[in-house]
Amino acid sequence: IRGIPRVMSWVGPAVIGKGKRCVPSVTGVSICADVSHYFDCMMVYGRFASDLLALLRGVLRPGDSVLDIGAQLGYVSSNMAAIVGPTGRVHSFEPDPTALERLRQTIDANDQHWVEVFPVALGDRDGELEFHISPTLGWSTAVKGTHLGGLRTVVVACRRLDDLLSEGRIRTPLRL
Repeated sequence: IRGIPRVMSWVGPAVIGKGKRCVPSVTGVSICADVSHYFDCMMVYGRFASDLLALLRGVLRPGDSVLDIGAQLGYVSSNMAAIVGPTGRVHSFEPDPTALERLRQTIDANDQHWVEVFPVALGDRDGELEFHISPTLGWSTAVKGTHLGGLRTVVVACRRLDDLLSEGRIRTPLRL
């Protein structure tokens, strides 16, 4: 039914509780969500990126190795981990410190030890870059001069994917 995430973001705190907590989602994984936020409710009720999840279920197999670049709170990472299982590997990249905390909580809540979290940005060079943190989860960016307001700038580590592959930090072959 359309609108359920919006309604639940209004009543969710009274039903589930206030603040961030790990809650089961309709996809079968727990998400570290704040049910007063609309997009968190979209994830809890399976309305966020449902086409992507359907594609992942059709493409991924147990034992696969995959990447999640910009993993945010771990919704896609945890769902991919559920598909590839403990014989697989999910490599999740997230430079935003706020999102990173929630990503780790989501992975821990699902006991998915085959997810490796990389607290870095991926880029065309190793080093550091300025990252602009948004108070809205998922809107942080490395883009300078963005239209978004209220951003706080931090310096984050940046790695090249090719270097991580050559160092053996990423299990190959990669499926996705």
